[in-house]
Amino acid sequence: MVDSPQQVVVVGSSFAGLTAALELRKHLDEHHRIVILDKRADFTFIPSLAFERMFLTTRKRGRVML
Repeated sequence: MVDSPQQVVVVGSSFAGLTAALELRKHLDEHHRIVILDKRADFTFIPSLAFERMFLTTRKRGRVML
């Protein structure tokens, strides 16, 4: 059992980084803090950009704030 909080750092927020962070969250307990480091403040799902453009929507469907 871990008494003090542990920190796990994932470098990069592309598909691999976000997948790694989500998988870590599933397998680690509340004593682990997962931090994602990236030069951008959000993650853009590129295929969603075409949807936004085709339907002229202002909703940012393919973006997730990190």
